Amino acid sequence: MTRKITQYNNTFFRIQSSRSLHQDATIEEAAKALANHEITAVELTEKCISQIEKTRRFNMFVTDSFEQAREAAKASDKRRKDGKTLGPLDGIPVASKDNFCTKGVRTTVGSKMLKGINYMLG
Repeated sequence: MTRKITQYNNTFFRIQSSRSLHQDATIEEAAKALANHEITAVELTEKCISQIEKTRRFNMFVTDSFEQAREAAKASDKRRKDGKTLGPLDGIPVASKDNFCTKGVRTTVGSKMLKGINYMLG
């Protein structure tokens, strides 16, 4: 099977697979593509990371956790291979605002007052 994920309209991704028609990937479509083994969570995560890197100049992300995302994607792919997914969104990359404390990720709430202070959960 040939798989290819390409950038589409600077925001969305077009999933191309020998087993599916070209489609603009909504979360639901990406979840279906993952469930049908047309793409992997690692491939989808790497494409999202690539898009974040390409748009760094817009300062949309204060802190990235790419390594955690990659590890989570690998774990998702393994669960999917073993038939033990956590649910329909298992493997879908997620970005959250910098005002939510996340284990192992620096939280600044975008505040200069908190610069240099690392609020991190466990």
